[in-house]
Amino acid sequence: MVTFDGGCAVDIERLECPKLIPLLSVPNGEPVSPEAILEALKELPETEAVAPYLEVKVLLEEPEPMLRQEIEDALADKNYRLARIVSTYRTETGNTTKENENWKRGLQEMSPLQIAQSAFEKIYQVEMPVELTGLFEEAYLAATRKEEEEEE
Repeated sequence: MVTFDGGCAVDIERLECPKLIPLLSVPNGEPVSPEAILEALKELPETEAVAPYLEVKVLLEEPEPMLRQEIEDALADKNYRLARIVSTYRTETGNTTKENENWKRGLQEMSPLQIAQSAFEKIYQVEMPVELTGLFEEAYLAATRKEEEEEE
């Protein structure tokens, strides 16, 4: 810090700047399964200095809503700050052929359910679960009924 008097520096004082906080990635390379991630998090060494930020890279087959909670639980007694979770989904070449066929038919020829299933498969590389298909159909029917009631 510099103190000026009449345009001249009269006092120069050195101020310590805080050190940068490191960012660690688990795993260091490619994403791995949730089970391997949880095991790796349990094996993280204790840190006594400033808590480093932690990036977790996980390879999923389908969405796992409880994954964040499981990761936070694994880190509960450790001195790390969870910065982000990078979710990657498995890619299969067999699904791309099926996907391309569906999109070639055009959106005009596809039902809303087929469009939703294709979008789900494109994002998650797995077929849409039966429960989700049922929920989509239920929502679609409710929306259709509401539109019909509004037209009357």
